[in-house]
Amino acid sequence: MLRPQQWLSQFVTIMMCFWVVACAYSPQQIVIAPTVLIDDEPYGESRVVELIIEDRRESTVIGSRGGAYPDTSVITVSNDMSAAINKVSASILRQQGFVLDNNIPAAATITVVIDSLRYENDKKALTPKINLLAIVLLELTVAEKHHNGRYKSESTQQLVISPDAKDNEKYINKVLSDTLKRAFSDQKVKVFLSNS
Repeated sequence: MLRPQQWLSQFVTIMMCFWVVACAYSPQQIVIAPTVLIDDEPYGESRVVELIIEDRRESTVIGSRGGAYPDTSVITVSNDMSAAINKVSASILRQQGFVLDNNIPAAATITVVIDSLRYENDKKALTPKINLLAIVLLELTVAEKHHNGRYKSESTQQLVISPDAKDNEKYINKVLSDTLKRAFSDQKVKVFLSNS
């Protein structure tokens, strides 16, 4: 039979194990699938453009969920991010009246660069709080002329409980969608492409 001190020691050890497990988060994989609807009138007038997607992020890890083991509770992408960005960017350009056809010489080249996509867990907050950041670059070429734009969106989510993969997927796609919409709605981009 255990003595009171031994029992107390084992109880504390067990409770500490439960606490560590409770503070540990598992890694998450999300699907990148931004959606963007453009409200403006089409201005592309069926001009053919070439679309290029580049993922220049420093890391394939979007962020960490935090917890006792932040280095392992990471958020990564389960699908092809470049393909997902290509799909939504092509959809936006078609909404704007442009044509994407590799068999016809393009009047303009549009390069969409994913410069940054970050998810940060605010360790100082008493309840779960996450900060999101997306930076997208547009690099445009028409004949010998070039135009570059940088677009940034930030978002903060104050939550009651830690978000699951579905919630994080929604938050990340929202900030990415907002950034892409800002990029393609830029009046300077419209003016530059209108001269293609």
